Amino acid sequence: MFDSAFWILLMAPKISVIIPVYNGARFIRDALHSVCTQTYLPAEVVVADDASTDNTREVIAEFARTAPVPITLFSMEKNTGGPYGPAKQAFHHTTGDYICVLDADDKYVPEAFATYMAMFAADPKAKVGLATSDYLTFEDGTGTVMCPSYFSHYPHILKRVLDDASPTGLLLDPHEAIKIMCGAYVIIFKGMIARPAWEALGGPNLSYISVCDYEFVWRLVTQTDFRVRLVNRPLLNYRRTPGSMSSNEIVVSLEMTRLFRTMLTSVWNRPESRIEVRRQLDKELFDLAYVSFKRRAFRTFLRVAPALAVTRLRRAMWPDRRADA
Repeated sequence: MFDSAFWILLMAPKISVIIPVYNGARFIRDALHSVCTQTYLPAEVVVADDASTDNTREVIAEFARTAPVPITLFSMEKNTGGPYGPAKQAFHHTTGDYICVLDADDKYVPEAFATYMAMFAADPKAKVGLATSDYLTFEDGTGTVMCPSYFSHYPHILKRVLDDASPTGLLLDPHEAIKIMCGAYVIIFKGMIARPAWEALGGPNLSYISVCDYEFVWRLVTQTDFRVRLVNRPLLNYRRTPGSMSSNEIVVSLEMTRLFRTMLTSVWNRPESRIEVRRQLDKELFDLAYVSFKRRAFRTFLRVAPALAVTRLRRAMWPDRRADA
């Protein structure tokens, strides 16, 4: 009986968790605790320190001494400016069949990994590359829930997902996944990724910083035959922190406009998706022009203004968007 239990444990799929961190001493314990209290424990945690200048490494070492799973820490030689460079390096230190990348200021709910594993197992014949979910947003410091469900903002795009009450969610058709991503960023990278999917894509594209995760998922659904499974439950708690990378509106908008232009070329033969991407691009250009002008970032404004003028002209000439259809 012992032998059989041993082999079952040995053959069970293994999860590796990657946590990139920079000056995260204040909240890295919360992230590690959320990983180490999962109902389905990971095989290992690899923390990639991006040359922190606070006592992040000491906090991690202290936590690791009593953690129920092995925690490995390695440090980048110099700061890379974003979490995905360290995450990409950390991947080479992992051994798991499935990979989860958790930002150091976020937290998983206790049943997250068990749910993700059930999602992969729900249809063994499907080539699932990403199992992911809804998430809630809470305020740093107070812990106040600011948004209990990100999915709820997009009922027109996610109607089938929102109507689904199954514990393992929906296996998205490739066309549906593309349509959803063209309408809104709701298929998040911060779920669980099958190792072959990561390897097929070469990990995150480091030419992006703030939207690297979005771009990874886009490549997954457009350049591979891996499928996405999406569950209507918040399995991640996202911390809204003032001064975080995602709060730099100009940087994020610049990368989003670049990505939307790339997306347009990918969906040129899909009129409906092309319209959605162009709509998002138009909005991003307007927001970027407004923010850059307001903040007196005139160099950025002068780069954006001509493109914005073209979009306004197009909308004036073809208000029903027939030019894109």
